Amino acid sequence: MAAFLKDLQSTPPFNKLDASEIEAIEKTAQIAYYPDNTVLIEKGSVEQKLYYIIKGVVEARDGDELIDLYQEHDTLFGAELLGNQVSKYQYSVAQELICYEIPYKTFKELAEQNSAFRDYFIATIAKRIDTIKEKSEFASLGQLMTARLDTITLHSATIVKANTPVIEALEQMEEAGSSCIIVQNEDSLGIVTDADLRKYILKGKSENIASIGDIQNTPIYTISQDELLFNALLLMTQKNIKHLPITNSKGEIIGVVELIDIISAFSNQTHLISAQIVKADSLEALLAATNRVPVMISALHERGIKSRYISKLVFEINKKMYEKLFTLVFPSSWRDKAALILLGSEGRGEQTLRTDQDNALIFEDGFVPEDLASYTEKFVKALDKVGFPRCKGNVMVINPKWHKSLDEYKKEIDSWIEHPSMEGFMDMAILYDSTAVSGNSALLKELVGYLVQRVGEHKELIAHFAKA
Repeated sequence: MAAFLKDLQSTPPFNKLDASEIEAIEKTAQIAYYPDNTVLIEKGSVEQKLYYIIKGVVEARDGDELIDLYQEHDTLFGAELLGNQVSKYQYSVAQELICYEIPYKTFKELAEQNSAFRDYFIATIAKRIDTIKEKSEFASLGQLMTARLDTITLHSATIVKANTPVIEALEQMEEAGSSCIIVQNEDSLGIVTDADLRKYILKGKSENIASIGDIQNTPIYTISQDELLFNALLLMTQKNIKHLPITNSKGEIIGVVELIDIISAFSNQTHLISAQIVKADSLEALLAATNRVPVMISALHERGIKSRYISKLVFEINKKMYEKLFTLVFPSSWRDKAALILLGSEGRGEQTLRTDQDNALIFEDGFVPEDLASYTEKFVKALDKVGFPRCKGNVMVINPKWHKSLDEYKKEIDSWIEHPSMEGFMDMAILYDSTAVSGNSALLKELVGYLVQRVGEHKELIAHFAKA
């Protein structure tokens, strides 16, 4: 129990207790286990203990309605105990539960003698109310995600040939009231948006821009009108685009949806998390945005959104979070000289809640970053605050093994292959499951290419992976 108690001491509100008060808990509390679907507290019952969740999830329900979720490090029933109240809801174990059970007498004595400890539970009531309000907002987002694209009004599509003069294309766009121009090339499509038109205004004469094809962006991304709004949002978030052409069953473009259309489809969901992340100008603002992710997951799950779709959305949101964190923490001089990469489950895009931190830095050969240890420590501590637990295997940027130059990584790969070991095979697998989220992504592309090439030269290594 000593190890669990140490964890308890570092968690609010128990970190407000002194040694003698912690000792009182140690003498009277016990660790309990409950399997899935156990009814922990019946509605209308009087409970005689405070629960502290070590592992698992507890649901609070009023009939069929899910009121709240309690997870790791949450306390359960403290406010009711202080107010001598019966339970308003039924509390059931949603994921097998390991918890402390602190007797009512011990809890009451601690609350009476320690005002900071008591006030935490009073404040928690207000916090829970705010959380429920947030869930209500995200429930509207859930309705948005289950709607189809053909349920919203599309902007008309202006489609012109690539050799159309810019001014003529703009006149057609103005006449149709379009928000962008679709460019028809010989064997592909392109798109011209407001940003491209600004380029024409600023550089049209100096760069001899004559036709609309000279300022188009390719490739163009499209989506079928039968798709869910959720998938449209996912694609726009992933590709960082604001205009998405919509096609019919024949593959013909029938209109354009804008990101603002999806965001404003529900008036009470004025800002999506990804937009908050992009706008964040401090670690505090970034933390405030990412703290909404668990609430969003819970609300979307309650709306029946499939886990694989939620996972994709969370992965894209987290990628934006890492990209923003990279720019907030590391010097601007690093941005084209280094690549921030995610590894393991994060690299594979297999995320729903907070997976362990698995990340690394690749530096351009010849680039020597200053104060590397202090910046990487700041980066990891920021992820601590976001809620990503540290990797037990220390696969993180604070480990010198995972912040090196491109050439040093290549030498490491050579060592893994020339001196095979289980640790080397594990590191190869970790590196292969990687994705670049910020900085110079070409560094990772070259590194993974080198890894594949070297393994291809020693195909006997594949047998070691197959054996495992």
